[in-house]
Amino acid sequence: MPETLKAQEQGKKRKSKLLWIVLASLVFVLVVGVMSPAGNALRDLLSAGVLDNTEGKTRYEGDTEDRLRAIFTAASQYHRSEQMFPPAAGWMDDLRLRMKTADLKSGDEVKKLIRPDLETSEEFKNKTPKVSGFAMNAAIAGKYDKDLKDPATILFFESKETAWNQVGDPKADGVANGWAVNLKGDLVRLP
Repeated sequence: MPETLKAQEQGKKRKSKLLWIVLASLVFVLVVGVMSPAGNALRDLLSAGVLDNTEGKTRYEGDTEDRLRAIFTAASQYHRSEQMFPPAAGWMDDLRLRMKTADLKSGDEVKKLIRPDLETSEEFKNKTPKVSGFAMNAAIAGKYDKDLKDPATILFFESKETAWNQVGDPKADGVANGWAVNLKGDLVRLP
């Protein structure tokens, strides 16, 4: 019996030693991955989506109306979770996070925030969106939807200004006869 207990204790010690070796190896890999140039390269590759499975994923090809619907949907999701529309500063960055879908190619969610006619811009081609062509109504920024009395209030619209995170007044800053989406989610034409 004592021989069996001794063998069991030796087995436990071996398992414990093996566990420590595995943990030490993991810590080493993490440290090398975080602090070394090779780790930087690996992080760059991973963030670029090298390991993403893009097979079967689609490219986003929506028109202006589709994109305004997507913006409205993302703003509605934001509102449900935050109890307000996004603040003016960084509203597109906030909504972009809510536009990703499992079937969409990595990075294509940004297309939902750019007017189709601006997709040929250098900023878009370089994946550093500096243009959009859509704007948020300054009157709704950071507001709770029940505080807005008129359901026809324009939330997002085609803008004369094309800057990313553009905010303005739909009447003064909107494209004449351009598309907009109101508080009810209806697509309407600007005057």
